[in-house]
Amino acid sequence: MIYCTGASSARPDGRKNSSVAQGTIARVTDRGFGFIQQEQGGEDLFFHSSALQNVTFDNLRRGDAVEYDAEPDPRGRGNRAVNVHKIDR
Repeated sequence: MIYCTGASSARPDGRKNSSVAQGTIARVTDRGFGFIQQEQGGEDLFFHSSALQNVTFDNLRRGDAVEYDAEPDPRGRGNRAVNVHKIDR
């Protein structure tokens, strides 16, 4: 699934794109969160299980390909991943 990133483009779920990116699950914990290795490089992004859209936390494994939006972490810890979708590559 590919999304355009133009200001007027919309995703199938009706939301406008902010910064749709792809990556790989780097780590999942037993406490309901994990980290995504960004395809374009840089630090791994934190995600919470509540950010998952089409997969349950229990079915997410290291190495799974995902698409996500990045947004500033409200706690001031850099960016975090939201609207995380598992994809096939």
